[in-house]
Amino acid sequence: MKVNKNLNTSLSNSIHSKNSSLPQTHPRPTFPPASGAGIFSVLTQHGADASGNSVTTAAFTDAINAGGARGQGSVIYVPAGTYPIGNLILPSSTSLYLATGSVLRFTGHSTDYRTDWYKPSQNRNGTKWIRTAFDPHSIKIYGRGFIDVSSVELCGDRSCQGFE
Repeated sequence: MKVNKNLNTSLSNSIHSKNSSLPQTHPRPTFPPASGAGIFSVLTQHGADASGNSVTTAAFTDAINAGGARGQGSVIYVPAGTYPIGNLILPSSTSLYLATGSVLRFTGHSTDYRTDWYKPSQNRNGTKWIRTAFDPHSIKIYGRGFIDVSSVELCGDRSCQGFE
């Protein structure tokens, strides 16, 4: 393989130049504490079941509403565990933090979801599982947890034929 030495030198000079147009590195993310001012834990403060055995939408909604009422800088804290949830609406000025080992998952029951649209050409209903409030700003979802969007879980009871 033939290497263009001029290209390598040019790239090297560009990387080390203060005026480089290459993207800069981002700072390491910071993660919130599990409790404190502005932290709303779905588990410890709002009673969510982290075992994955029961629907936790009400606990999440309570935590989200409390964070939304507080406003700027509120963090909805989701500790490690499995949380089957229905539809959630994130208000402005809040963050949803998913700690390592946390999993948000469909409940497996179509009755836990709102029908947001219908697609006649495919005879399917649709839902906005996790969405923002109207005219949103300053909303962040972050962390090292997972949002498991599994259609098998959504339609686990087989009565949600057509959900996408």
